[in-house]
Amino acid sequence: MTELTTESRQAQLSLGGHTIVKVDNGLNSFDYSGFTKIELNVFMALCAQLVEKESDTITIPLSQLRELTGYTATTRERMAKVVMSTYYKVTNVNIAYVDTENDKEGAGHLFYNFELDRKNMSLEVSVNPKLTWVLNDLENSYTMYLLPDFVEIHNKYAKIMYMHLMQWRTSTATLEFTVDKLRQELGFPKSYRGSQINNRVIKPIIEELTPLLSGFTVETVKQGRTIIGFRFSFQRLPKLKNTTLKQEKRIGELQRIADEKGHERVKAKLAAMPEIPLFNISEQPYEREDPTVEQTALNLTDETR
Repeated sequence: MTELTTESRQAQLSLGGHTIVKVDNGLNSFDYSGFTKIELNVFMALCAQLVEKESDTITIPLSQLRELTGYTATTRERMAKVVMSTYYKVTNVNIAYVDTENDKEGAGHLFYNFELDRKNMSLEVSVNPKLTWVLNDLENSYTMYLLPDFVEIHNKYAKIMYMHLMQWRTSTATLEFTVDKLRQELGFPKSYRGSQINNRVIKPIIEELTPLLSGFTVETVKQGRTIIGFRFSFQRLPKLKNTTLKQEKRIGELQRIADEKGHERVKAKLAAMPEIPLFNISEQPYEREDPTVEQTALNLTDETR
């Protein structure tokens, strides 16, 4: 597991409120096969800055982004190149969306504006207004974890698997993938077989995720002597571990925002419902249609005494 520099840890401690990654579960199924590990760090660091923002645009100094991602580039130009290469990788992936209220559907890039200011060495990022739900309005179907934990995972396949496992951290303790499904989700080459999958994918996952997930194990699923899949098990994690006070405060803030937005949506739905007229008893008094019915009933009662 890659260790963060002392400066990076100090930066993440001072920016603890902005080191919580909370994204829609669909983001876990991105095709990350073309990303390097540092590009994954940059992408998730930007997501952590953008989650539940009142504005869809942020400006972040490259020095701060470097500390958040643990990147040890010795020159600013190298950091700038990594930032731009991350953007080009992100724009290779379209995210589909459906607007049920207006009967529309489409697809687009998560970031519609990505401007690098080389003079001031800062980055301005804007989220596609049609895709803000990927980072906002997250009440139920979301994945949340600590950016420092993600950054310290060295192997790319372990990073992606960590995202998948954290999606289910509060609901299930076992996930099973066929070999083909695992290849699709992690993006390792189709040429990998048997020992290559074990040595280059499974072993790094076990080595790097065991310190982060209690009771983490990986079992092979066989059909006869042939490996057809893998089963990943871990203890449920209802609460993130090793959080700082600033991170706890940020988690509470994100939950409050989600709750408030959820209440507003419920109120809007109720307001949109058609008004149901109430039955007014005083305006429509009850009238007995056949006054003899009650008398007949009384007579029958008298006869049975």
